[in-house]
This record gives sequence, structure tokens and C-alpha cells, in this order.
Amino acid sequence: MEMGVSGKTYFLHSRTNLFSLIRSWKEAKKIIDDLRPDIIHAHYGSVNGFFALRLRHPKTIITFHGSDINDISSVGFLRKFISKKASDYCLQNSVCNIIVNEDLKNKVPEKYRSKTFVIPMGVDENVFKPMPRGDAKKMLGWNLNEKVVLFNGNDPVIKRKDIAEKAIEYVKKQLPEARLEVLNGSIDPEKIPWLLNASDVLLLCSDSEGSPMMIKEAMACNLPIVSTIVGDTQQRLEHVDGAILTNQNPEDISEKIIEILSKNTLFNLRESFLNQKLSEQSICNEVIRVYEKIHNNTLI
Repeated sequence: MEMGVSGKTYFLHSRTNLFSLIRSWKEAKKIIDDLRPDIIHAHYGSVNGFFALRLRHPKTIITFHGSDINDISSVGFLRKFISKKASDYCLQNSVCNIIVNEDLKNKVPEKYRSKTFVIPMGVDENVFKPMPRGDAKKMLGWNLNEKVVLFNGNDPVIKRKDIAEKAIEYVKKQLPEARLEVLNGSIDPEKIPWLLNASDVLLLCSDSEGSPMMIKEAMACNLPIVSTIVGDTQQRLEHVDGAILTNQNPEDISEKIIEILSKNTLFNLRESFLNQKLSEQSICNEVIRVYEKIHNNTLI
């Protein structure tokens, strides 16, 4: 039990296999019958939220992360249609909704906004913290003289890996020692703080985001950032020293990357991270306040 709240986490075996979902439903139903929880909190609308609501618990919260609200052009028509219908069902039938940024809340039908809270996901400040860049580079076996641009490419189409690669081509014309380090989703999570601290700048240029975790993780590690305005990046990075907002034009992006790399300055993005109360502890406090409102029937 932590902060007066105890719970159990359950993961679906699959979100696309019907027989697997039926098995998961039986397992989850048994857990609920045994624990008799006060609240069920599901992450992501669409299949996850729909699944949680079909467990028929009267106090079910859904957190929407972006892909379950945004119109994702790279997703096929049928998948997009089913996802939207499931998310609409979740918005309507949950006891309340949590959305990770204000722009997403504006996409929620007005009749559901009174039961919708904006709370981003938090980052563990004890895991994501600054360390000497040289030490991190040595730990990863990187060349100490190279300039590394870190890019999360776990969904290359939506994250726009093509733009990132083109931007780095322009960067290398002025800074031959620069290279792109692409994360493909198979990296050991324990390695991520080292990668953030060993890199020289983080690049984000996605078509769609909710509240990108890597932006907050980079801030916590004092890693400079070049990002397009997507999701809540403007709210997080505007007027933050060491962070530059730009558009998706590769040449413009390259100019901003070169500007950061040429400064060779130690920025204090972590201070902005803490001031914005983005730590896991701060976010947990906000979520628990929502739980208390639901438990005490004082939601609205």
C-alpha cells in the first residue's frame, strides 16, 4: 500500500485475439471478485477501456493517452473505426475520464468534459536524473567525440523517422561527428536513463502524440530537446532554456539541432520538470484526488 491506496495491475494477453480476450476477461473477473476493489482504472480507451467497462464495475476510470483520441492517419480504416467506437463507448460509460493534455480534452465531446480531468503521466525522478555525459557515453561504449541525437522511433511512421533521418543529413554537413541514435522499442527500459544522459540532444517530430514520456524523461535528465509542437510539447517546453520548438521541415529542424549542439552548454531542464510537477509522486497525488472524489461521490 502506498499513499493510502493499494491495488493490483492486470495486463491483457492480447488486444486483437478474441479467444485471448475472453480468457483475460475470466481472469480479470476472478481478480475483481476476490479483491472487490473500490475503483477500476484502465489505461487507454479503445480495446483496453472497453474491456474494463465490460467487467461491469460501477466505478471505472479510463485514462486516454492520445492514440485513442487522435485521428491517426497511418492506421487502417477498419481499425480506426473500431477504435473510435470503443473510445466513444468508454467516454460515455466510465465514471470519469483522465486525458493527458488540454488539446485532447478539447476533442472530447462537450457532454463528457465535466467528468474529464487533465493529468499527464509522471516520470520517476529517482530513475531519470542527470549524470555526467562522459560517464554515460563510456558505459554505452560510445565515442566521446561524437554528437548523438536521440530519437524514439518505436513507431517509425507516426514518429516520422523519415524526417529525423533527413534532418540529420543536413546536420552532418556542418557537424560530421553528429549521428542519429534510434530507439526501436526493443531497448531494455533500465538502459533508457543512460541513453538520455549519454546523448547530446533529443529530437521529437511526430505526427501525433498525447503527452510524450520521453520529453519529460529528457527534462528530468537535463537533456536538451528539439521538438515539433505536438501533444503537450508546447506546454512543457515553451520558454524552457535548452529546449527549442520548431516545425516538421527537416532543414529547420537541423538548424535547431545545430544551434543546441554548437552551444555546448549545460542546461537545467530538470528545474522546469520539477516546477511543472511532472514527477511520478506529484502525478500520483493528482490521480488519488480523483479517486477520493469518486469514492466519496463528490465527482461533480
